[in-house]
Amino acid sequence: MFGLFKRREKQVTEPVTEIKPSEGINYDSGLIDQFHAEHQALLNLFTAIKASAEKQDFKSVRKNLKKFTSILRGHLLTENVKLYVYLSKELAHDPENKDIIMTFRREMMGIGKAVNQFVTRYGKETWTAEMERTFLPELVSIGEVLVHRIEQEESTLYPLYMPEAHYHSVSAL
Repeated sequence: MFGLFKRREKQVTEPVTEIKPSEGINYDSGLIDQFHAEHQALLNLFTAIKASAEKQDFKSVRKNLKKFTSILRGHLLTENVKLYVYLSKELAHDPENKDIIMTFRREMMGIGKAVNQFVTRYGKETWTAEMERTFLPELVSIGEVLVHRIEQEESTLYPLYMPEAHYHSVSAL
């Protein structure tokens, strides 16, 4: 019985190694497929929202805007934690790609802030006549930015996401 307490005491007195936040982020083989599916869901919802707004069916707009907001916020959070942190860690010794990652991250923060303001403004249950009048033009502007961003992410950013072993084998060359 006393041996048990000695073992516990020994474990407590051993030094604790510090873990950096990015060290806990591992490669997720399904992440990019998840992002592609979320992009498709966002684009489909955007199309439905735009069609409803053109028909002035603002009840449907608000319903789909809530779904859009939920998917977008989850997507941005996952992207920020799982993608950007992982890529920053793995590409720490690749200045060119590290700069690309940081540029994408900064841009996404700005886009995310603007989209969040938009969905917060129009996420209300009741709208004024002014909100009904300004919604569609603002939606179209937001949509152009999001479509462009999705295209950039899928063509430039997502191909950089690979298993850790790939980065280590490339740096060994």
